[in-house]
Amino acid sequence: MKYISLCENHLFTKAYTAGKKYRSGKITLYVLTDKHAWLIEKQNPLHEMLNRVGYAVPKKGLGAVKRNRVKRILRHAYAELERKFQVKKGLILVIGAGINAQNAKTPEIYRDLEGAAWRANIIC
Repeated sequence: MKYISLCENHLFTKAYTAGKKYRSGKITLYVLTDKHAWLIEKQNPLHEMLNRVGYAVPKKGLGAVKRNRVKRILRHAYAELERKFQVKKGLILVIGAGINAQNAKTPEIYRDLEGAAWRANIIC
């Protein structure tokens, strides 16, 4: 397990308001330093820092099936990013997709996410 899913609404809001925003094509990446990363590290059996990652897809104009498909693609793209590069730990990441991401293919979403991550300076 390399990241924890972000479930709480207040963390999404905090990332939107206080985090840095990076756009690339169909993807928007919000990056915020996690102030409670030490607590997650303490609870982790391997005692390593982890990221908390959330995925945001708008309801407007998209049905549930398409939203879930876009979320699956975003999850896969982030997993591929972690597999190829070393991602900095101890962050709250919110990966948002626009309405135009509904017809995008996986490699296109991955390229956009990789570009946003390079700009955000979270990968080495």
